[in-house]
Amino acid sequence: MTSIVNQTPYVRSSRDFPTEVVTLSQEVDKSYLDLANALNQRTIGIYATKNPSVTGNAFFVSGQKQQGLRQLYVVPAIAAGATGTIAITKYYSPYALISGAVTTSSDSRPIPYASVTANANIEVKVDSATLTIRISVGAASPAIVSGFVVLEWISPV
Repeated sequence: MTSIVNQTPYVRSSRDFPTEVVTLSQEVDKSYLDLANALNQRTIGIYATKNPSVTGNAFFVSGQKQQGLRQLYVVPAIAAGATGTIAITKYYSPYALISGAVTTSSDSRPIPYASVTANANIEVKVDSATLTIRISVGAASPAIVSGFVVLEWISPV
Protein backbone atom coordinates (compact mmCIF):
# COMPACT_ATOMS: atom_id res chain seq x y z
CA MET A 1 0.00 0.00 0.00
CA THR A 2 1.25 3.48 -0.81
CA SER A 3 1.48 6.23 1.76
CA ILE A 4 -1.55 8.47 2.12
CA VAL A 5 -1.34 12.09 3.21
CA ASN A 6 -4.36 12.24 5.47
CA GLN A 7 -5.93 10.43 8.37
CA THR A 8 -9.62 10.01 8.93
CA PRO A 9 -10.89 12.70 11.31
CA TYR A 10 -11.92 11.02 14.53
CA VAL A 11 -13.27 12.36 17.80
CA ARG A 12 -13.26 10.03 20.77
CA SER A 13 -16.74 9.49 22.21
CA SER A 14 -15.56 9.39 25.83
CA ARG A 15 -12.58 10.58 27.80
CA ASP A 16 -11.40 10.11 31.39
CA PHE A 17 -10.52 13.47 32.88
CA PRO A 18 -8.10 13.66 35.80
CA THR A 19 -9.17 15.24 39.07
CA GLU A 20 -5.94 17.19 39.61
CA VAL A 21 -6.43 20.77 38.30
CA VAL A 22 -3.16 21.22 36.34
CA THR A 23 -3.45 17.83 34.65
CA LEU A 24 -7.16 18.47 34.01
CA SER A 25 -6.35 21.79 32.36
CA GLN A 26 -3.81 20.12 30.06
CA GLU A 27 -6.25 17.32 29.17
CA VAL A 28 -9.06 19.83 28.39
CA ASP A 29 -6.67 21.81 26.16
CA LYS A 30 -5.66 18.62 24.34
CA SER A 31 -9.28 17.50 23.91
CA TYR A 32 -10.21 20.91 22.47
CA LEU A 33 -7.35 20.70 19.93
CA ASP A 34 -8.32 17.12 19.03
CA LEU A 35 -11.92 18.21 18.47
CA ALA A 36 -11.00 21.32 16.44
CA ASN A 37 -8.56 19.37 14.24
CA ALA A 38 -11.10 16.61 13.54
CA LEU A 39 -13.87 19.10 12.70
CA ASN A 40 -11.64 21.23 10.47
CA GLN A 41 -10.61 18.23 8.32
CA ARG A 42 -14.08 17.52 6.96
CA THR A 43 -15.78 18.94 3.90
CA ILE A 44 -18.27 21.68 4.70
CA GLY A 45 -21.59 21.14 2.94
CA ILE A 46 -22.67 24.75 2.46
CA TYR A 47 -23.62 25.85 -1.05
CA ALA A 48 -24.53 29.55 -0.92
CA THR A 49 -25.68 31.74 -3.82
CA LYS A 50 -24.85 35.22 -2.51
CA ASN A 51 -21.23 34.79 -1.39
CA PRO A 52 -18.50 32.14 -1.57
CA SER A 53 -18.38 29.42 1.11
CA VAL A 54 -15.31 27.75 2.57
CA THR A 55 -15.38 24.11 1.40
CA GLY A 56 -13.09 22.52 3.95
CA ASN A 57 -11.01 21.13 1.06
CA ALA A 58 -7.27 21.72 1.26
CA PHE A 59 -5.08 22.24 -1.81
CA PHE A 60 -1.28 22.01 -1.83
CA VAL A 61 -0.58 23.26 -5.36
CA SER A 62 2.15 25.69 -4.26
CA GLY A 63 3.49 23.43 -1.51
CA GLN A 64 1.56 25.31 1.16
CA LYS A 65 -1.98 24.60 2.27
CA GLN A 66 -4.64 26.72 0.55
CA GLN A 67 -8.35 26.46 1.22
CA GLY A 68 -11.07 25.86 -1.33
CA LEU A 69 -14.02 28.17 -1.85
CA ARG A 70 -17.27 27.49 -3.71
CA GLN A 71 -20.34 29.32 -4.89
CA LEU A 72 -23.63 28.11 -6.31
CA TYR A 73 -25.30 29.82 -9.27
CA VAL A 74 -28.91 29.32 -10.37
CA VAL A 75 -29.39 28.29 -14.00
CA PRO A 76 -32.31 29.96 -15.81
CA ALA A 77 -34.48 28.31 -18.45
CA ILE A 78 -32.53 27.81 -21.71
CA ALA A 79 -34.08 26.68 -24.99
CA ALA A 80 -32.65 23.80 -27.02
CA GLY A 81 -29.96 25.09 -29.37
CA ALA A 82 -29.42 28.25 -27.30
CA THR A 83 -26.78 29.54 -24.88
CA GLY A 84 -27.63 31.02 -21.49
CA THR A 85 -25.33 33.15 -19.36
CA ILE A 86 -25.00 33.78 -15.65
CA ALA A 87 -23.02 36.78 -14.39
CA ILE A 88 -20.14 36.23 -11.97
CA THR A 89 -18.27 38.94 -10.07
CA LYS A 90 -14.72 37.59 -10.38
CA TYR A 91 -12.81 35.04 -12.45
CA TYR A 92 -10.47 32.59 -10.68
CA SER A 93 -7.93 30.55 -12.61
CA PRO A 94 -7.97 27.63 -12.65
CA TYR A 95 -11.24 26.43 -11.19
CA ALA A 96 -10.81 23.27 -9.14
CA LEU A 97 -14.32 22.10 -9.98
CA ILE A 98 -17.08 23.15 -12.36
CA SER A 99 -20.21 21.05 -11.91
CA GLY A 100 -23.95 21.17 -11.59
CA ALA A 101 -27.25 19.66 -12.62
CA VAL A 102 -30.25 20.74 -14.62
CA THR A 103 -33.84 19.71 -15.03
CA THR A 104 -34.90 19.53 -18.66
CA SER A 105 -38.38 19.27 -20.09
CA SER A 106 -38.03 15.46 -19.91
CA ASP A 107 -35.38 14.48 -17.31
CA SER A 108 -32.56 15.57 -14.99
CA ARG A 109 -28.93 15.73 -16.17
CA PRO A 110 -25.52 16.53 -14.79
CA ILE A 111 -23.64 19.38 -16.41
CA PRO A 112 -21.55 19.21 -18.36
CA TYR A 113 -23.59 16.51 -20.12
CA ALA A 114 -22.12 14.33 -22.86
CA SER A 115 -24.75 12.61 -24.98
CA VAL A 116 -24.42 9.73 -27.42
CA THR A 117 -26.97 11.56 -29.57
CA ALA A 118 -25.41 14.02 -31.99
CA ASN A 119 -25.73 17.68 -30.95
CA ALA A 120 -27.46 16.85 -27.64
CA ASN A 121 -24.64 17.82 -25.27
CA ILE A 122 -24.87 20.49 -22.59
CA GLU A 123 -21.66 22.47 -22.25
CA VAL A 124 -20.71 24.67 -19.31
CA LYS A 125 -17.72 26.99 -19.24
CA VAL A 126 -16.60 30.09 -17.39
CA ASP A 127 -15.73 33.00 -19.66
CA SER A 128 -13.00 35.23 -18.22
CA ALA A 129 -13.55 37.99 -20.81
CA THR A 130 -17.26 38.52 -20.09
CA LEU A 131 -17.31 37.32 -16.44
CA THR A 132 -20.08 34.87 -17.18
CA ILE A 133 -20.89 31.20 -16.88
CA ARG A 134 -21.96 30.11 -20.37
CA ILE A 135 -24.26 27.11 -20.71
CA SER A 136 -24.77 25.90 -24.27
CA VAL A 137 -27.59 23.45 -24.96
CA GLY A 138 -27.34 21.28 -28.06
CA ALA A 139 -30.14 21.60 -30.64
CA ALA A 140 -31.06 17.93 -30.16
CA SER A 141 -31.17 18.27 -26.36
CA PRO A 142 -34.39 19.04 -24.50
CA ALA A 143 -34.72 22.59 -23.18
CA ILE A 144 -33.40 23.37 -19.71
CA VAL A 145 -36.13 24.30 -17.25
CA SER A 146 -33.93 25.06 -14.22
CA GLY A 147 -30.77 23.99 -12.48
CA PHE A 148 -27.58 25.06 -10.77
CA VAL A 149 -23.84 25.37 -11.39
CA VAL A 150 -21.22 25.06 -8.66
CA LEU A 151 -17.84 26.75 -9.10
CA GLU A 152 -15.04 25.77 -6.72
CA TRP A 153 -11.66 27.47 -6.69
CA ILE A 154 -8.48 27.64 -4.68
CA SER A 155 -8.37 30.70 -2.46
CA PRO A 156 -5.60 33.06 -3.57
CA VAL A 157 -4.98 34.10 0.05
